[in-house]
Amino acid sequence: MTGTDCWEAQPDVLATDLGDELVLLHPARGEMFSVNGPGRAAWLALPGSVAHLTNAVTALYDVETDRAEADLRSLLSELAGRGLVRPR
Repeated sequence: MTGTDCWEAQPDVLATDLGDELVLLHPARGEMFSVNGPGRAAWLALPGSVAHLTNAVTALYDVETDRAEADLRSLLSELAGRGLVRPR
């Protein structure tokens, strides 16, 4: 991961909110990716810093802040690798 602290969704990514799941489509690649639970909450809080996204997750889920932040950094790394988010 780049170590950046502020993230945003790639502008061409299409997101469909199914309530308990969010389906992300990268139109140029034709790839779909789904997130649910804390990942969905983080996506809906974009753009923002890792601290902002962590707060969005911990406000909705019973998870320790350190664990939520570590999981979010991992998720952001994966989403960035798929071209769905980018450092701001």
